Amino acid sequence: MRFLRAELAALATATAYGLKVGVIADLHTNPYYDPTISADYDCVKQQGATTDVVAPLCRYGCDSSTSLINVMLQHFRSTFGKPDLLLVTGDHVAHCIDDLDGKLSTIAITSQLVNDYFGDTPVLFQIGNNDTKDHDQAPSNADRTSYYTDLWSMWFKNMDGNQSLYNDSSIQ
Repeated sequence: MRFLRAELAALATATAYGLKVGVIADLHTNPYYDPTISADYDCVKQQGATTDVVAPLCRYGCDSSTSLINVMLQHFRSTFGKPDLLLVTGDHVAHCIDDLDGKLSTIAITSQLVNDYFGDTPVLFQIGNNDTKDHDQAPSNADRTSYYTDLWSMWFKNMDGNQSLYNDSSIQ
C-alpha cells in the first residue's frame, strides 16, 4: 500500500505540473518462454511437449516473452515518445515462476528492458501479487531485507533515470 500512495502522489504532482506520465502494467514476463511449446505447459520447454505452430513473440494462454516485452516497449517509446515520468505497476513475473530467485531474476530482466528504452526517464515501480515468493503475500520476515535490498538496487542503483534518487535516504 505504501508504494501505491507514493505512485498516486507522483501522478497527482505530475498532472498538476502538466507532465507527461506513462503507465505500464502487468508485464508478467516469462524469460523461459519457448515458442515451440504448447500453452498447456505454460510455454516452458522443461514442462511440455512441442506444438506444430511456432509462436515467436508469444502464444495465447502464456505469459509475455522477453521478445514481446521488447516489441511493446519499443512501440510505446516510438509512439508516445519520452514521458516525464514512467509508472511500472506490479506483476512483473510470469505465473509459472514460483521460486524467489527466479522471481528476482525475472524482475531484474524486466527492469533492464525498461531501462533500455526509458533509461533517461524517472521510473517508479510497484510490486504486484505475483512478484513475491508466496503469491498474494508480502515477503516473509526471512526474505524481506534481501528482497527489498535487491529491488532497491534494481530500481534505483541500476535504473539510469533514478540514479539521482539512489542516495536519498528518505526514499530508501
